[in-house]
Amino acid sequence: MPEGPVALRAARVVLRGLAQVMFQRDARAGAVFLAALGVAAPVLAVAALAGAAVSTATARRAGAPEAELRAGLHGFNGALAGIALALFPGAPGPGWRAALVLAGAAATALVCLRLAPLLRRAGLPVLTAPFNLLALPVLALVHGATGPLVPALPETGGLAVILARGTVNGFAQVFFLQGVLPGLIVASGLALAAPRALGLAVVASGAGAALALALGAEAGAVGAGLYGYNGVLVAIALGAVFLAPGRAAVRLALGAALVAVPVHVTIAGALGAMGLPGLTVAFVIVTWGGVLVARRLGIARG
Repeated sequence: MPEGPVALRAARVVLRGLAQVMFQRDARAGAVFLAALGVAAPVLAVAALAGAAVSTATARRAGAPEAELRAGLHGFNGALAGIALALFPGAPGPGWRAALVLAGAAATALVCLRLAPLLRRAGLPVLTAPFNLLALPVLALVHGATGPLVPALPETGGLAVILARGTVNGFAQVFFLQGVLPGLIVASGLALAAPRALGLAVVASGAGAALALALGAEAGAVGAGLYGYNGVLVAIALGAVFLAPGRAAVRLALGAALVAVPVHVTIAGALGAMGLPGLTVAFVIVTWGGVLVARRLGIARG
């Protein structure tokens, strides 16, 4: 069914690409996520929009199925690439940075189209694998040693404050942001599209922050949400997307979200030694593992 003028349809597709960062097809959620980026840093909102638009257009030119394009499934990796490549210093100037964002977004679309059939044969979703495969080497080559995308600030609050801030920032860090307001805006966008997914994500983010503290993580990093965002994505993916609804799915989703904490610690430590961020590598690995376990248990969708 037609969705209105061409420009409006195109805008909806791009916004769905932003929404798909958190597994949503609702363009309204994408608009809310865009608002969170705009509040934190307008340049990142522009980079995310450009990344989603360019990766979608590239996928269309390369022959991606129209249904996937309309759902925004070829926009979210490009949006994340746009944000990540815009965040890092090191490009010679704004023109080079813009070119890097656009080229990186286009490349994620091509990586996705190559990777998807291979993963499909293994029964695994693409997730943000194209973004990680593209962004890490580009950041290493172009920007050199950089460290975390959003360095943690010193944390001066008590335990309750650290956990609360870490829980909210776990949502902000999905888009590589930091701050209570951006985090709340991201959470509100998820609530608009999928209240049940929000519940899973809140539990996962808070539990991840608590586990990280128990494992001895720095309070500043915990409060910044650096140990929550992978769990947020894992919980949504397994608890609301790839597993059949039920208590078993919830248990597996939340258990996997906790596993994402030590996995992220290991990966971030290895990549950090090379001056690179952990990005969403832990989310991809843990979710793939969760899908495989769910298939063995007979609770995977399809």
